[in-house]
Amino acid sequence: MKSGREEEENVQAKLEEMTLRECKNEVTGRESLKAKKEKEESFPANSQRIFTDGDLVYVVKLTPSNSQNANRKFYEMSLLEDDTKKYSVKFQWGRSGTEGMSQVFDCGTNLEKAKDLFSRKFADKTGNKWPTSITDFKRIDGMYTMTDVNYLK
Repeated sequence: MKSGREEEENVQAKLEEMTLRECKNEVTGRESLKAKKEKEESFPANSQRIFTDGDLVYVVKLTPSNSQNANRKFYEMSLLEDDTKKYSVKFQWGRSGTEGMSQVFDCGTNLEKAKDLFSRKFADKTGNKWPTSITDFKRIDGMYTMTDVNYLK
């Protein structure tokens, strides 16, 4: 029987394999200052924003449901849109108080693919379907739980 971590890694690998067929993948972490500057120059600060669909805001902050073993971990995910209607999905994880690691999937102009990737990752991490409100969210031991964050449009 696989451990929870091995199973999560297996699901992550399958998700990435399916997604990479249509989305470009970029993993970032501890970068050199030069690499970080080059990345910032290639993506101007105001060119991307959180995607909204009506009142639904595609950004979520998650924390492990088992707080004794959480060690102040976080997992954030957001669907981003730029001025040219190109979409990407960003996942960021690590320990609170650090920048952590991040992974960005560039889905080009395929909004449905970006929404699908966001929804599948949300379900993989929480055991809940996206979209779900904080009041309808079902907490599942061993998975991540949604943090109540008030986002302004």
